[in-house]
Amino acid sequence: MNVRKKTYQKAGIAVTCLILFCGTLFLAGERDAESTRASASDIVVDIASIVDSEQMIAVHYPVTNRAGINMEALQYIQDEIRAFERGENEQAQELNITFDVKEDEEGLFVVVYEKCVRTDGQTELVRAHDVFVYDAQTGNRRSDLGRYSPQVTALMEETAAVNALPALDDDFAITYEGYEDEDYSNRKLIALTFDDGPHKDNTTELLRILEEHEVKATFYVLGNRAQYNPGIIREMVQSGHQVGSHTYSHKELSKLSQKERMQEIQKTNDIIERIIGIQPSSMRPPYGAYDEAVTADAGMPVVLWSLDSEDWKLKDSEKIFRKVTAEAKDGDIILLHDIHSYTVGSIKQIIVKLLEEGYTFVTVDELIRTRGTLGDSVVYTQLI
Repeated sequence: MNVRKKTYQKAGIAVTCLILFCGTLFLAGERDAESTRASASDIVVDIASIVDSEQMIAVHYPVTNRAGINMEALQYIQDEIRAFERGENEQAQELNITFDVKEDEEGLFVVVYEKCVRTDGQTELVRAHDVFVYDAQTGNRRSDLGRYSPQVTALMEETAAVNALPALDDDFAITYEGYEDEDYSNRKLIALTFDDGPHKDNTTELLRILEEHEVKATFYVLGNRAQYNPGIIREMVQSGHQVGSHTYSHKELSKLSQKERMQEIQKTNDIIERIIGIQPSSMRPPYGAYDEAVTADAGMPVVLWSLDSEDWKLKDSEKIFRKVTAEAKDGDIILLHDIHSYTVGSIKQIIVKLLEEGYTFVTVDELIRTRGTLGDSVVYTQLI
């Protein structure tokens, strides 16, 4: 089992929050219908995420075309991260925040945050909810909290977001199911994998780079981000890439009850199936944390990695390039994150260098099928 120990890097999180804050207001005006959920009052909702694997922080919050909602959302997230970093609960080991939104017929826009904190020694997350109510037209905060309190749990558990996804086109085809016929014997193989996306801008640029170099990759997507970006997920599949599950909101599965663990897994499976017509063929557990219960409940191959790019720590395209190309070897599964622009900025150099060294890029399923056998609840790292 591979779980990174928690350390504190306050400056890194603070800078990330500042960057996101600067981009929040203008990004809200650039959303397209394919990658967002629109409401009756023309509120457009997208998702922003901060994932720090070292500190075990995964927080998600809405970005809209209402400045007031955006400013409060970011302030709320910043306050929660600071409280976690300061150690107000000295035993806190993991912070996870996700959200759902609801607009009612009376013109109110409701954001419900589900905050989960795991403390040292606990086997389950402590769950709490915070509710913010806004005027849907103006984005101004309202105080109408009382009548929404009983609806909080139901709102967080409902599947409205999945049901709201557009239907598949009749001629939509899953292209990567035929790749097992490719003969990769006697080749040096390597699999690029990308976690925590999709990201509207970064993943779109990454797909362009991969297409330019005719390289296939595997994307372990978060369900809560996939539901806001179904068009990108479909583009992945139509381009021959593999889509896997990284669970719904990036909670550490080995610390959840079986019910909570299955919700994280199954909700993502359902979202992916609704978008591309089939469920994911493999899962990567958040933080690389797993035990026998996790692998059993996954019900599919569990894929880790053999080379960590440490892009989450290096935060520099050139350093990421140097680390990956210096350490890459035949059969590697390389861990990267497509939510980071500096990661995407390193990919072209990585591809060119490894192609020069004679590597063939394959999806995870292709690598496993060539070097072994795909098995449900089996854990895979490197395939030699």
